Amino acid sequence: MDEIQGRLKGSRERVEELEKHAQNSASDALKREMTVKESDKEIDQL
Repeated sequence: MDEIQGRLKGSRERVEELEKHAQNSASDALKREMTVKESDKEIDQL
C-alpha cells in the first residue's frame, strides 16, 4: 500500500510540474505573439 501511495504522490507531483511547464510555455508564446505584433506595427510605420 505504501508503494502505491508513493507512486501516486510522485505522479501527482509530475502532473503539477507538467502543468506549470505548459502554463509557462503558453505565456511565452503569448509574449512572442505580442512582440511580433508590435514589430509589425513599427514596420508599417516605416
